Amino acid sequence: MADSKSPLADIGKFYESLPFEYLLIGHCLIVASWFPKLKDRYLLSYWVGALAAFGGGILTALLIQDPKRAPIPLLSSNTVGVIWTICWWLINYFPGNLVAKMFSVAPFRISAKVCLNLLRAGLIASRIDLTSQLYPGVLAAPLIIGSIAGSGGRFSIDPILSGFGALEGPAEIAQPAFAARSGFVGSLLYWVTVHVYGVLTPLEGKALITTLFIAHGVLVDLFGWHFDFTFPAAYLAHALTNVPMPGRPQKAPQPKQATSTTASSKRKEDSTRQENKKAK
Repeated sequence: MADSKSPLADIGKFYESLPFEYLLIGHCLIVASWFPKLKDRYLLSYWVGALAAFGGGILTALLIQDPKRAPIPLLSSNTVGVIWTICWWLINYFPGNLVAKMFSVAPFRISAKVCLNLLRAGLIASRIDLTSQLYPGVLAAPLIIGSIAGSGGRFSIDPILSGFGALEGPAEIAQPAFAARSGFVGSLLYWVTVHVYGVLTPLEGKALITTLFIAHGVLVDLFGWHFDFTFPAAYLAHALTNVPMPGRPQKAPQPKQATSTTASSKRKEDSTRQENKKAK
């Protein structure tokens, strides 16, 4: 086991010292800002936003079926529901759209994304810890539950948005991108380092994946470059398994036969026309 006084442990203690309510406020504000086109359908906006914010916790809680150790966030705490409702209203319906405009400023947006990634990584780690206790030695349980914890929001809202004609781009489950891949990579990294080999403590493992998620979010906002640290691993896995990677264009077969057939047909038509002229 790694030394509990390592730099990762210090980072983990700092993360855990941050007040949950403040992190939840930042998390809810940034998620509520994702769906400006749904403002005219307030109930749809409210529930789609709530599922985007808490879908990973909801889906994994339903799968684990233990309300005491894995409660559904919106149903188990007044704080979660109240903070989400207030943040959703502030972003979407505050007079003058002032709060939404504030989130167009980089420092506020980046700070909120940091809050989101702190809670996301914390949920992944806690769900893997729990499933490793409930199903010791089972490979699928921590990886599936951890991956859903990290990307369940997208899996929850994409079918709904598609049904209302509001889905922009492909659904995550049809074309896995950063949300799904990072959820899986974060889960795999935490599970292997903490529960398989024990080279990190749970505190250090959570600090590792949290820092990874935060670094990605900051790089994207600062440089406008989608620094997807999951892409190389995904590309290698698809190349080795020969499973087509969704979203990558496939080489279209060259229509050589069709071209030659067309040319042959044209020659036959010309020959027939010449013979008809001679006969006349």
